[in-house]
Amino acid sequence: MEKKPPSSGNRMGQELIDKAFARIELPEIVKMKSLADGLHILEMFHGKTLAFKDLSTFVLGQLMSYFLRKRTKHITLLVGTSGDTGSSSIEAVRGVEGLDIVVVFPKGRISDIQERSMTTVNEKNVHVFGADGNSDDIDEPIRALSLDQEFRHRHNLGSMNSINIARVLCQAVSFFYSYLRMCPGCDGVVEVIAPTGAGGNVTGGVIASRMGLPVKIVCAVNENDIIHRTLSTGDFSKRETVKQTLSPAIDIQETSKGLCVIQVQTIIDV
Repeated sequence: MEKKPPSSGNRMGQELIDKAFARIELPEIVKMKSLADGLHILEMFHGKTLAFKDLSTFVLGQLMSYFLRKRTKHITLLVGTSGDTGSSSIEAVRGVEGLDIVVVFPKGRISDIQERSMTTVNEKNVHVFGADGNSDDIDEPIRALSLDQEFRHRHNLGSMNSINIARVLCQAVSFFYSYLRMCPGCDGVVEVIAPTGAGGNVTGGVIASRMGLPVKIVCAVNENDIIHRTLSTGDFSKRETVKQTLSPAIDIQETSKGLCVIQVQTIIDV
């Protein structure tokens, strides 16, 4: 059968992905390191901000830039961050025409380098604010604005958080990559351990599993353990306070993807 040339849509998609990943210095984008006893580590920190989210936000930034040019409209991205989402999102869309990004972080609850990576960006379309409270506290007004239909449409609100399904779909790719590197013959089940806060990354893994990828997902949490409590005991209650730990990016009690995780708990361990 004659092989058909790629469609213009496929070519454009590949160009956007290539453009996004051109900003990652590592030629292979991510690197798999093998340790003893069948343990492997997937290095996903070779992007501009050292956050694994660069792999998805950079692609999302290119998609937004492309469609904004075609539609000649302006959007405002509203982003709450517990540490790494903010800087990664800023880096993905800084300088993009037709787009402003507003990032809110919890003052005193992220590292100095995380804060400076956001507050020192000198771009007209980047607006960064520190707020009192923890990451769950700043999510509440952001959620309220996002659910306000009239306000959202008037300001063309969007998000770079993992409530954006496009970002989650991009994150699902890393699970396929990990599996195929470890089981090129597709002849076994691979256990993937993922640090988990709001649950966006493991939601990508859940999607990959539902597509047929034979993986077992293990959620690694800190003292803010709502996903562990939910899957282990059925306790989906929010603690009175978010505990401040050495892993601020997952200092989250109110998991935005919690319900998705719960629905597929048969393929997840904690």
